[in-house]
Amino acid sequence: MSTLNISDSLLKKFSGFVKKNKLPKTVLESIPYEQVYDNGVIETEPGTFTRAYLLEDVNFKIAPEEQQLAIFRTYGMFLNSFPENAQFQIFIRNKPTDRRTFLNTIRFEPQKDGLNKYRQELNTILLDRVAKGRNNLSQEKMCVVSVKDDHVSHAMQVLDSIDNEIDASLRRILPGSRTVPMSLEERLRNLQSIYNQDGSTVFENSVDKDGNPTFDLQEMYNTGGTSKEAVAPCGMSFKGNHFTIGETFARTLYLQRVPTWLSTDFMNDLTDIPHSLMISVNYNPIEQAAALKKVRDHMLSLNARISEAQKKAGQEGYSTQLISPELYRSQEQTTTLMEDMVTRDQRLYYVTFTVVVFGESLQQLEEATRLVKSISRKYNAPIRPLLYQQEVGFNSTLPLCINKLYVDRMLTTESSSIFLPYSSQELFQKNGVYYGQNRITKSVIMYNRLSGRNYNGLIFGESGSGKSMAAKSEIYNVLLRGKNNQIFIIDPENEYSPMVKALGGEVIDLSTNSKKFVNPLDMDINYAGDNDSLTMKANYIISMIEIMYGRERTIEPKEKSIIDRCVKNIYIGYLQHMEQLRASGNPVTCDKSAAPTLMNLYKELQNQPEPEAKNIADVIEIYASGSLSTFSHRSNVETNAPIVAYNIKDLGGGMKDLGLFVCLNDIWNKMIENGSKGNVWTHFYIDEFYLLLRSKSASSFLMEIWKRARKWKGVPTGIMQNTEDLLRSVDSRNIINNSSFIMMMSLAKFDRDTLGELLQMSDAQLDYVNNAEPGCGLIYNGKTCLPFDNVYPRDSMIYQLINTTAEN
Repeated sequence: MSTLNISDSLLKKFSGFVKKNKLPKTVLESIPYEQVYDNGVIETEPGTFTRAYLLEDVNFKIAPEEQQLAIFRTYGMFLNSFPENAQFQIFIRNKPTDRRTFLNTIRFEPQKDGLNKYRQELNTILLDRVAKGRNNLSQEKMCVVSVKDDHVSHAMQVLDSIDNEIDASLRRILPGSRTVPMSLEERLRNLQSIYNQDGSTVFENSVDKDGNPTFDLQEMYNTGGTSKEAVAPCGMSFKGNHFTIGETFARTLYLQRVPTWLSTDFMNDLTDIPHSLMISVNYNPIEQAAALKKVRDHMLSLNARISEAQKKAGQEGYSTQLISPELYRSQEQTTTLMEDMVTRDQRLYYVTFTVVVFGESLQQLEEATRLVKSISRKYNAPIRPLLYQQEVGFNSTLPLCINKLYVDRMLTTESSSIFLPYSSQELFQKNGVYYGQNRITKSVIMYNRLSGRNYNGLIFGESGSGKSMAAKSEIYNVLLRGKNNQIFIIDPENEYSPMVKALGGEVIDLSTNSKKFVNPLDMDINYAGDNDSLTMKANYIISMIEIMYGRERTIEPKEKSIIDRCVKNIYIGYLQHMEQLRASGNPVTCDKSAAPTLMNLYKELQNQPEPEAKNIADVIEIYASGSLSTFSHRSNVETNAPIVAYNIKDLGGGMKDLGLFVCLNDIWNKMIENGSKGNVWTHFYIDEFYLLLRSKSASSFLMEIWKRARKWKGVPTGIMQNTEDLLRSVDSRNIINNSSFIMMMSLAKFDRDTLGELLQMSDAQLDYVNNAEPGCGLIYNGKTCLPFDNVYPRDSMIYQLINTTAEN
């Protein structure tokens, strides 16, 4: 994507001017602001107030050309949204991350559970991934706004109105995002980290109630300090073409000239430099009426010069074609500019582009400078060091929206938009689950699903794509990460048993010949907190009976009423029993030895007068007392291990759908028990998820789980090959709409198209799940969609655990 620059003659006429500056005498005087306010506003000089906003990144690099163009145009609208009396700045910083500190944020801490050999191996793999990626640098992007006003209260009102406009404008670029002003502590902490890259001073000056270091501005005031003392370095020294802050070397460079054509890749390439640096683009809008007058005056001046040249050519007898082509080119460019301003909503800005690079030594500084210059030559956009203006340039680059330089360039909205700050999104959260590497940036992906809009997830992938390995990898990570997690797996093909056993878990083998039983009528009375425990249990049993009927028919309304009545009847004694236990001080909320069974329901149906009741009894008879009575017994299995798998492979095809559903109820009861404890998270994985979507009632029940699991700290995940089963009904569609975490492995075209439409993904993004290698795909968390590569070394213990059977 490229842009057209304004004519050189107009640029020279209306460029910025030299600004005289008083030289500071001390380090504190060099920090360029006057005072700070509790609402995050910093007054840089008397009557000039600034506010800052963190910007979320957008996956601009992998967006298709038409989407890039849409983002480009919307960003231009964002630039135009600022009032003419407000200056603003786009600030990007690549900041170094202490390697040891960073590794501590992703490291799996040892625990007393016999699994530390796996944690150690995973830590080794993470160390290798970090070394190959860019996790030693983190990137932050900010927008800073500056307004001038003689009255503080009125300035705050103006900034408040700008808040809303910025939030609305940026949501057009990244739907669902929120842009709010940075707090004062955030801004001061940011400045402190810029001034103290060598770690010679610390920002914290107090401790919180838990004894953790924190910053308290009031505490600083109480001890006679100021905010500048909180951010100041131990010393600064400015030379002709570089400077030092503490022990860190730095240099300010500026964009000397904007070429006629410039690609948005220019900014991307600069921000990809693997060095600590800051980039600032300062915008000073020119009042539209004044800008139009200047352009008209320039047009009149050009016309007069051309007319005079033509007249002189005629008088002296030579062709008008010999007149300088530069005049005609300037006339054409100025005419185009006038039309753009009148018809295409183009505004004019004075734009100052600066870069500050840092290095631990002068040699590192020269290397970073060389890389910046190399990129500038690539795009014919020369970037040069400032001479004897290093301090002014540094202050103009700081995220304070100050510009005291004389290197302005006048650009239109479209030309200004070429400095688009968006490149590639990252997904990194401290102590999150490891999902591999970002295939674009090679950075480690660490994400905690509990931070999402909800905790629900889905994993899609065609046969052989590695979707089961992806699920096992997440399970493995969750188990090793914390003590407050319990994991359940419904395993239709016995794929997970070897891993579960190796990790010290429990495998419950269910079959028609098994002596292990799970009672689908178990019920935890804690759910009565919603006053609808029996209602949901009745809905569950209706769904279960519909599975028993088979896909050829659904349960009619009258039949549902009969089942509902019978369910309430058979639970009367159970609820009374549980009430007696509670009265005696017994904390048990689910007594599996007293719960009713399918046989109780069968007999209750037989006692009803309606012929429909007899028909329902006939349907469930084989499951209650016949050859398929596996689920007609009281539960005799314990599910207290950290990880539990229900192996239902040997139930047979006719019972597998029912087995999935019965195991789901057992997990639901355990989730309520765990959730009532207040600190235990229940993660459960349902493989062959599509089997439960073939029944309308079962889909409805699953939707209830997807809606209610969060309340009980439940983290459900469905694993399946195709999206078609999710499109069968409103309930099944709502399952995907209520899943804020989705992993996609290699998918068939129909499934790619379906997910692309549902999740509003581009064709460029979907290319990452078109014939993708096993272990590679896309991660979507409701806002961010990233391509990932999560292939473990084949000689690792982890690979042996998660690859124990062939992919289904």
